[in-house]
Amino acid sequence: METITVEEEGEDASSYPNWHDLPQDITTMILQKVGIIEILLNAQNVCHLWRKICNDPSIWRKIEITTAHISYYFLYDVVKMFHHAVHLSCGHLKSITIEFIAGSEFLLIYDPDR
Repeated sequence: METITVEEEGEDASSYPNWHDLPQDITTMILQKVGIIEILLNAQNVCHLWRKICNDPSIWRKIEITTAHISYYFLYDVVKMFHHAVHLSCGHLKSITIEFIAGSEFLLIYDPDR
């Protein structure tokens, strides 16, 4: 087991572990915990490796939109994001969880065969 030591302030940043050094399956597991909206808005734009992982259909087997995402409704087209996530699943989607009321019906008006 590898240990990571926190160094004192003033140490060179290059001495810290790099995200690119993580095995891809670990990065995938982390991104699966982030959530679809955060992946589509932020994570896929971090670097080429993360974009590649975010476009992998295995990331999109489970899609959850919960009350924690309700603030995004006022800023972004969550319905369009949901449709995009379903498209990215390439038919590997196993479960969908939609936890809030307003507008939820529009998320499900989409071809389930996609």
